[in-house]
Amino acid sequence: MSAFVPRVEAKSKRQIEAEAAEFLKKHFPERLSEPGQLNVLEVWELLDDYYGLKPGVEELSDGTEGMTWPDGRVHVNEATYRGVVCGNGRARFTMCHEAYHAIAHRGQIRNVLVDTGELALYRRSELPPMLDPEWQANVFAASILMPWPMVRLVLREAVDKSLEDMMYFFKVSCSAARIRIREAKKRFL
Repeated sequence: MSAFVPRVEAKSKRQIEAEAAEFLKKHFPERLSEPGQLNVLEVWELLDDYYGLKPGVEELSDGTEGMTWPDGRVHVNEATYRGVVCGNGRARFTMCHEAYHAIAHRGQIRNVLVDTGELALYRRSELPPMLDPEWQANVFAASILMPWPMVRLVLREAVDKSLEDMMYFFKVSCSAARIRIREAKKRFL
């Protein structure tokens, strides 16, 4: 993740979570009624089929797992794509993260480029989270992979294994599960 990012339209965590819930309601309603793994490859296909974007797999610069361009191209590197196919939690998160950039940020960035001819980049440390596209994409990815109603259900049923249960039911990384559990404790536990 780059230390420099464009500034995007401000959105709160609640706004992004609501967008994620609407996305699931529209495309994957079963993920709002039963804990389980979101089919991330279907999310990737929706970018083309429903949103008119150009998802793909591309060789990207060293260390770059995914990238979204203002013209609608959204790519992940080969290792990330293979990771999604194999059920790797981090790769699944990355693909959902890039999907949000394509859906929510591509147009904003394209409009700035058309209007001004240049894109100002900011140090992430200088932007409040609500204006940071990386923070926004992380919130969306967590929210579609681990929707709150299903997180609550899994944690309510868990017996001393909540981290493992979260990783198992949602097919996410240990880090993503840990962060979501920490947020859940503040929110409703």
